Amino acid sequence: MTDLQTKTQNALDEGRTLILGAQILLGCLYRSAFEPGYAHFSTTSKCLVACALALIILAIVILMAPASYHRIAEQGRDSQELNAYVLSIMKVGLVPFALSIGLSLYIFLNSVLGRAWGIILGVATTILAIFFWYGLRLFYKHRGAH
Repeated sequence: MTDLQTKTQNALDEGRTLILGAQILLGCLYRSAFEPGYAHFSTTSKCLVACALALIILAIVILMAPASYHRIAEQGRDSQELNAYVLSIMKVGLVPFALSIGLSLYIFLNSVLGRAWGIILGVATTILAIFFWYGLRLFYKHRGAH
């Protein structure tokens, strides 16, 4: 395999891995409506479950785009433009993914530990996800420039 083929394959594989994680969260959110405790959720919590569900569906749709684009538009050919497209799409898709994770954690922790802990840990989880997906790279990029 050439370097370009390897980069393309790695980028598409990373996208597939992210889709798998998003599908797991999607399944948990779908299932939550059928759990006995769901009836005891407040209207706000039920709306937040719907928001988290919508965000994770949006993330999955965005993360699925590169593989389809590679097959349909590029006809399976590898190119630098494709690699740039895949990486930029994944960057966009991770935002609703992180927000859905944070909302899901808030909903769960709100019912177990209370609203304050739910907010604190839900926001902290979202910030950590965004930091590890975006900030860490910027940190090392900035650090390497010095």
